[in-house]
Amino acid sequence: MNEQFRRSVIGGLEARVSLAEMIDVIRDFKLQGLTQGDATSVLEILRGSAGEEHEDRLLEILDCVSGFCAPRLRIW
Repeated sequence: MNEQFRRSVIGGLEARVSLAEMIDVIRDFKLQGLTQGDATSVLEILRGSAGEEHEDRLLEILDCVSGFCAPRLRIW
């Protein structure tokens, strides 16, 4: 599942989908059993290899995964 999640995030970044759309995708993965820890790990790895054009979006997504965001954007 982590590999599918990774590919979905990369695809979303490359397609420049909105933060709301990315949150919806992650919530779908959560319903399929993705854990907060697994999501965080995948996103941190992607952040480490991401270029500047994707780093800000990855940080926004990480905030939503960790809960450091508005309540309506929290995933876990």
